[in-house]
Amino acid sequence: METAAAPLTGIYRPGYPFTAAELQTMVAQGVLRHMLADVYAERQLSATATVRSAAAAALLSTALRSCGVLCGETAAWVHLGLDPPHRAQVITQGVYRRPTDGAWRVYQVPLSAQETQRIGRMTITNPTRTAADIYCGIGAAGSRRSLDQLLDGEGLSDQLHYWPRSSEPLHERDHSVLSPSPEDEQGTAHRMDLIGELLRYAPGVRDDVLAAVVRILGLPGPRSRRAVRAEQLVDQCASRRLPTVR
Repeated sequence: METAAAPLTGIYRPGYPFTAAELQTMVAQGVLRHMLADVYAERQLSATATVRSAAAAALLSTALRSCGVLCGETAAWVHLGLDPPHRAQVITQGVYRRPTDGAWRVYQVPLSAQETQRIGRMTITNPTRTAADIYCGIGAAGSRRSLDQLLDGEGLSDQLHYWPRSSEPLHERDHSVLSPSPEDEQGTAHRMDLIGELLRYAPGVRDDVLAAVVRILGLPGPRSRRAVRAEQLVDQCASRRLPTVR
């Protein structure tokens, strides 16, 4: 029977019928495998996009399962099966007022039906929209800034973005104040890798991804400065290769 904790038979979260400790024991015994966050799947279930979609859905409330669209890094995980995100990222239409700092994070942005597809029991952004969202910071862990803003330092002059550790608080006080932290650099590289893999997963969508970026960011046109920069960065993403793909 379908429950709020397990929307598909064989997908589990701590609670009924198993505690967190029991789930961990079953992982150690090889009965279950970890999917994402605190979600586990029976080992016999194939590692398919449908199973990954169900695992992400297990993190959501009943309302979000029916009205939300998996997006960003969560959608990329469903499509590609690479490293899972720490939470489910979801786009909703209208107002959603519940806290979104736990198992899921909600983004309220325009989204057309043509930019989505159905995988299993969840609606998910298609590869084109997923790549564009990750570029723009929608459904991306760590920062909601677009890739060009992160890489070009746009808007950082008003922020103490990174301050090196020092035993003397004022020692080296002007060293790399506006430089990204290692965590920022890692997150940016991860986003670029995902975009590159999505472009290879769905060949021929490069121009559509760029058009979606221009539309989502509200840029004046495809030849504006930021749009040209986006084109350069998307092409850089396409040339990246992950060392291994699981």
